[in-house]
Amino acid sequence: MGGDTLHAQFYLEESPSSFVLKAANGSPSQALIVDRKTGDVSTKSVPAEPLQGEKVYGVVGMIKLIAGTYVIVITNRELVATLRGQPVYQITGTRILQCSSSSDQLSSSQKHDEEVYLTLLRHALAAPGLYFSPQGDITLNQQSFATLDKEDLAKPEYERAEPRFFWNRYLVEPLIKKRLDPFIIPIMQGSVQTLKAQGIKNKALDLTLIARRSSDRIGTRMWRRGADKAGNVANFVETEQLVLTANHVASYIQVRGSIPIFWDQVVDLKWKPKIRTVETSTSMSVAKQHFEKLSKAYGGIVAVDLVNQKGGEAVLGSAYKKEMAVISETNAAVSYWPFDFHKECGRMHFEKVNILWAKIRDAVEGEHKYFLARDNGEVLQLQKGVVRTNCIDCLDRTNVFQSVLARKALEAQLFRLGVFSESEIVAAHPTFDVQYKILWADHGDAISLQYAGTGALKGDFVRYGTRSFRGLLQDGVNALTRYYYNNFTDGHRQDALDLVTGHYTVTDDSPPLRGGNLTVWTPLVLTGLIATATLAIWNATRGITNLNVQYFAWAFLYIGFAYFTFSFIKRHGQQLCDRPRLCNLR
Repeated sequence: MGGDTLHAQFYLEESPSSFVLKAANGSPSQALIVDRKTGDVSTKSVPAEPLQGEKVYGVVGMIKLIAGTYVIVITNRELVATLRGQPVYQITGTRILQCSSSSDQLSSSQKHDEEVYLTLLRHALAAPGLYFSPQGDITLNQQSFATLDKEDLAKPEYERAEPRFFWNRYLVEPLIKKRLDPFIIPIMQGSVQTLKAQGIKNKALDLTLIARRSSDRIGTRMWRRGADKAGNVANFVETEQLVLTANHVASYIQVRGSIPIFWDQVVDLKWKPKIRTVETSTSMSVAKQHFEKLSKAYGGIVAVDLVNQKGGEAVLGSAYKKEMAVISETNAAVSYWPFDFHKECGRMHFEKVNILWAKIRDAVEGEHKYFLARDNGEVLQLQKGVVRTNCIDCLDRTNVFQSVLARKALEAQLFRLGVFSESEIVAAHPTFDVQYKILWADHGDAISLQYAGTGALKGDFVRYGTRSFRGLLQDGVNALTRYYYNNFTDGHRQDALDLVTGHYTVTDDSPPLRGGNLTVWTPLVLTGLIATATLAIWNATRGITNLNVQYFAWAFLYIGFAYFTFSFIKRHGQQLCDRPRLCNLR
């Protein structure tokens, strides 16, 4: 691969004046020197031996907070896959190195804010699904990598990385400015899972499923909805299914992302907060920008919309349909397919998604197809379009349908490679079928965990091919857990993501971390509501049992308290929830 060779392992040595990261490869060893007082970085050659200190596996990047600069390094990793002959690692541990001597000079309020920022930073670094691959170009799908020209291949990996999926792009900017190329490793958030297929005619077959999450509008389920002013959407994920045989590599790409208009669903302690669309003069241009970007990146777009056409979701589905009617007329590469998933697949008949597949099959199989190349790099076929799927969250219903599309693509690829006969299907190979379902269910859970905090709903259908009572119970647990996270923890999680990806930058001005906030009263208010309601029921029951007017009087009093508390919650529900404090909704 082009550019200077990326260093895959270092030894961290500490002195009173500097942190020294010595590359484990090379003689003499190249070292990254970080000044402990100023955070300035430079490189120099040092003797290859002896190599001492803490072993680290890369530099995540640098960030400036109130007290000064911090350097983040990878301290633990786990090998999860091989991509284009290069190892892919999941980050399992990091360390934050402080490069400042001014922390003692901070005021008490500044120290408080600094600790809040550091807590947010640690939270972001502990997020699930951070991956890197020295020399592996993990942010690029197989087709994008295979079609790089010699000029691109000669560039450092970070220069040819896909910006949308370059999770630490903001953090490595100080290294990029100094052209410290061998120390700059693109990190991706998403999922990487692989399996060696069993039970398919004794054929050697490796399958890898990769999710690449965009950082352009990164966030949590309720605090990042819809599009921003540049046409970037929440929960945008590119999914790539890679098939590797003895002589060929095949790839199939599909994407998911929030409905690309201005809309929100701000939490207010209700089970289902109201969906609100925001009409502005730029709404149409936002959707147009989004699909223009998609067309440029992928070619033709089949936009599949799985939201309900009635009820609370209908207002959003109607607004999206209106936008798409105009876009489809002006952009022939884009087609729109609404499908009310819950109506069509009601009573757990999820197999009816095949109705939708039949409608879009010609575009997917006839025009878009998939990528195919020989192991020597010769490209046999390009994928010329993608299916873009959404539901409200782009998680549960979306994952069910995407797993169906991926299965159809895999069957077509295996037929082309001579592994399957023309009418042969994955389900005809029970051992592999089970493996494949688990792979896709784990994929959906990983994407859901990052956005909503739990595994995907309806995951039992993807995992086992049918809905079950146990699956319904698990959905209930996940739904309750999501409710808790959405209302009481996701504001801080959103702040952490905004901080680490550069959507919010710390300045010398007073940061917006203080001020009135009703969340401190939330536990007391909720406890009061439960207690007064319980006491009202208890006294009413005792009054009926003992025919005692005094119990009824107490019951009415507690009913009054409960009503007052409920009214307070209804009026101030949004303020009682954990809200982000660093960035606005758009």
